[in-house]
Amino acid sequence: MDQAQNLAEKVKAAHPPATNYTRSFKDTLDHILYNRGAVEVLELLETPDDETLSKEEALPSAVFPSDHLRIQAKFKLHFGPTQS
Repeated sequence: MDQAQNLAEKVKAAHPPATNYTRSFKDTLDHILYNRGAVEVLELLETPDDETLSKEEALPSAVFPSDHLRIQAKFKLHFGPTQS
């Protein structure tokens, strides 16, 4: 159980604090999945911090027009040898 809890904490730390925010719910629902062997992450779009999000009651809002926050990554593709 400790290993599973440690893994869950590591995964949570690697994700934005929230991509969906309401009065009764705040969590990360959106993810970018990729293969580390095929691409390299060059940039990540920062998500708003809790202070910024808490200025609004919920999403969508006047500042964030969607019910989910935008996530974005810039990747460099790694091309290996082709297989026939």
